[in-house]
Amino acid sequence: MLGHRETVTYSGRKLDRQTVVTSHFQHVVFSDRARRSDSAHPTWLFLDGDGNSWLRNGRVAEDPTPTNPVALELMALNPTPAVYIARPCTFGTLQLDNACDPAVWTVDRYAGKVVDSLFDVMVGLGLLDVPVVVVGYSGGGVLALHLAARLQNAVGVLTIAANLDVDRWLKHHSYTKRLIENLPASPLPLRTTLVQLHVFGNSDDNAPYFLSAELLARDPNVRVRRFSGANHDCCWSELWPAIAADFQQLIKASDPIRSSSSVR
Repeated sequence: MLGHRETVTYSGRKLDRQTVVTSHFQHVVFSDRARRSDSAHPTWLFLDGDGNSWLRNGRVAEDPTPTNPVALELMALNPTPAVYIARPCTFGTLQLDNACDPAVWTVDRYAGKVVDSLFDVMVGLGLLDVPVVVVGYSGGGVLALHLAARLQNAVGVLTIAANLDVDRWLKHHSYTKRLIENLPASPLPLRTTLVQLHVFGNSDDNAPYFLSAELLARDPNVRVRRFSGANHDCCWSELWPAIAADFQQLIKASDPIRSSSSVR
């Protein structure tokens, strides 16, 4: 069910903001009406990180809305059609959604019902009938893999600073696996027609590349790019134009109608 729509300004762009209610959760969705009318390009779908799931003293946060929504910033910068689907219980839905409890942004943050709800948002927005690229930042990258695996209309998946091998990530930080009780198995390898790029910062202490390297090696179609000087939070907005342009070229090169060459 689509809720009230209003216009907001973010990073100098006017965006539509609306709430989409699924059988699982309520989600805030940001999009750009002008860019949505550009049918010559896939729609890029952005998923953000885990937000403020936990406080530094180990207590569960009262509101998981990210203080620095990196994926929303990238969505606002993206020149082609783009949609940002907020994680459950963020951007004001916490107070409105009876399904919200701390488990949603802690032990169930990557659970199947979250992926189901994201999929249902796309159904409500009519995004199953157009080609899409799924982009996930940090923990949103985990969800991006699962969602892209389900979407037959997905042409690509792009993750940024993502903790893709959640088991190794938990062990590396000495977090108990109880934090992610309902984690589904990784969908890798993905179908060969799906273009993949996984981007990491060489100075990222939260989700360094080596934690996901073995998992990504299972899929021969994976491409990895690492950026010197980038860490988990910085400086993805500055790097985004180059990352997006590279990924657009990968998609173009994978389409035999548009190009007969291959990218290596």
